[in-house]
Amino acid sequence: MDNLFYSILDMALAEQPLLTQLRREIHMRPGLGGDTFETAATVARRLDAFGVEYRHIENSSAIIATIHGAGPGGCLALRADMDGLPITEQNDVPYKSVYEGKMHACGHDAHTAILAVTAKLLKQMSHRFNGCVKLFFQPAEESGGGALPMIEAGALDDPAVDYAAALHVDHTFETGRLAVKHGPVHAASTEINIKITGKRTHGAHPESGVDSILAAAHVVTALQSVVSRSISAHDNAVFSIGTINGGEASNIIAPDVNMKCTLRSFDSKIKETCIGRIGQICRDIAAAFGAAGEIEVHESYPVCVNDRQMVDHFTAVVGSQNINVYDKPSMGSEDFAFFAGRVPSVYYGLGCRSEDMGMRHGHTPDFDIDEGCMPYGVAAHCALTLRMLGTE
Repeated sequence: MDNLFYSILDMALAEQPLLTQLRREIHMRPGLGGDTFETAATVARRLDAFGVEYRHIENSSAIIATIHGAGPGGCLALRADMDGLPITEQNDVPYKSVYEGKMHACGHDAHTAILAVTAKLLKQMSHRFNGCVKLFFQPAEESGGGALPMIEAGALDDPAVDYAAALHVDHTFETGRLAVKHGPVHAASTEINIKITGKRTHGAHPESGVDSILAAAHVVTALQSVVSRSISAHDNAVFSIGTINGGEASNIIAPDVNMKCTLRSFDSKIKETCIGRIGQICRDIAAAFGAAGEIEVHESYPVCVNDRQMVDHFTAVVGSQNINVYDKPSMGSEDFAFFAGRVPSVYYGLGCRSEDMGMRHGHTPDFDIDEGCMPYGVAAHCALTLRMLGTE
């Protein structure tokens, strides 16, 4: 087992041309949210060529592929997200997105290519493991939470999934390095909508109305105290206001202001404390200006937690010398959390930074990766599979 990762890595490195071709094909034609049908069709063609069985989830672009091993045993799910972002690409590369306002700016094109080629190698190695591997090609990670609809459609059933794993490219590490940690790896995300309601009137006669913009300005300022004054410095939470909209014309007192916000946290008690303070601030400060304040809370993604034993299995099979340990969890959210909340799972990072490329932060129009990282992701997926299900 000590040389398992490296033996598979040799096989994966031989697939570099295919990985690069597939990743660029997907990169050029990104889909947003649940509309990843074009990417799914590309994946399906490859699975057909590899002889891997799969099914489409009805009314969805999601694909579930299945590879059966040599005999009865457990089931490991490997997941890749397929969706892009509503960003216009600025990279001057031959594989630049052909769609204005759509771009793979987070590496999901690489994740999908890695999982597709993983399917090819696992099909060739199916005599080396028992049970089965399910490969989840998932839409809508960036918006809408595509994992939960897959679960509701039975992705974890028939046969029942015992373990799950996923990766994400990471520019904070050099190409080929892997990164993981025990416990929480991504924060829970809660979306909060705020509405401040005043009374419309002519701008020349503000005393006849209630200025919702003035009230909202004070609410915004006060909300910055929620984390700094309501949460212990030893705990973690982030509250951010992403949009604020109000007003009709320069000479009209705005009747209402709407804000869209996000709260990130790792603990349910901290989350509830923050939500309570946000609601109180909106109501009370708005009332002080004669306006009304209300909030709507929408739960998004739960905390993504790595199972300790799964992390230990991953570290053992890949080799601690190849792994960086994340020193702290990310305040970003990840909908793999829905899978990790149901079965023991490991979510790990794949270094994709080269000296020539430098840092290319995700969700930006110049995002790109060192494509040489992809064989390491394939090798890690395959090695973990043989560790969890192997006959050797």
